[in-house]
Amino acid sequence: MFKKSAWPLVAIALGASALVGAARSGPPAVVNVRVDVAHRFPKAGHLFTGVSVVSLEPSSTVINLVKCDARIGTRTIAARKHRLFDQAGRLGQVTCSWRIPGGTGGQLLRTSVIAVTTGSSTTEDRRWWIAKP
Repeated sequence: MFKKSAWPLVAIALGASALVGAARSGPPAVVNVRVDVAHRFPKAGHLFTGVSVVSLEPSSTVINLVKCDARIGTRTIAARKHRLFDQAGRLGQVTCSWRIPGGTGGQLLRTSVIAVTTGSSTTEDRRWWIAKP
């Protein structure tokens, strides 16, 4: 049984072994998608296409999942995803749009997009001020 004073040493040893294991996992995976972000502001009461995920290597990179989340204050806004396929039927691009509710002008739209591909994933978080109509 350990004495009370030995527990901090055990915690340090376990933490160090976890860091060494993480360091041995190798270099980060190569990201084969590009996340394009709109440079215009969303407008209250209108559809806003804010983010597009594009496969950089469509012949070898498969986009498995794109998750588009948006919030205005504490309210979650449902995303509309438009999927574009190449001639071979592979998913090559996903565009995320949101219908901005009327009366939200002057508030902050916060978006988060997660793209999962074969062997890697990327996350893009953005914020826009909503223009009044």
